[in-house]
Amino acid sequence: MMFAVMQNTGLRPLEQVQEQASSIASRGSRPASLWWTCADDVWDSALESITPERSAIRLSTPRLKGPEAIVQVQEALDYSVQDIGVQHLVLCGHSRCSGLHSAPKTASNSDAHVNPLVRGVMRREKENRDAQSALLQNLRLIADCSTVANAVAAGTLTLHAIFYLAESGVFLRFDEVGSKFVSFD
Repeated sequence: MMFAVMQNTGLRPLEQVQEQASSIASRGSRPASLWWTCADDVWDSALESITPERSAIRLSTPRLKGPEAIVQVQEALDYSVQDIGVQHLVLCGHSRCSGLHSAPKTASNSDAHVNPLVRGVMRREKENRDAQSALLQNLRLIADCSTVANAVAAGTLTLHAIFYLAESGVFLRFDEVGSKFVSFD
């Protein structure tokens, strides 16, 4: 794998993309994809098990908020799609991601009779469904950015959503036809 991983550098998203693209170009390659992950270190080892055919950029961002975040994201997307010409934008999420979980973890009264072990499994499954839903919501927001929407319409960019079950090491991809996350075949 040829990720030029940039960890906790404090760089803005655009600066991360520019620096990695430059590093990849210096090796005589051109980035074909942008893998957008959270800033959690779970992705450091997880991405090593996926081997893209060509060099890839990893954009690792903490949870960005507010109007400035929209500008930062738009800059990075515009540069990646227009200037670099990435062909794939892969939005990544994972189980137990603090950035995707915002709902408090409370047991409902209807679960009071359920075995605590089963209740824990049920809670984890709900957390994963909620995180997957948040990931898809973020993908829809990215798809609505004009640069991304135009590239998708032109057939020069494909969007992907990948969800990593960190506890088991299983990767799931979003299947648009079935409208659900499924394992890679």
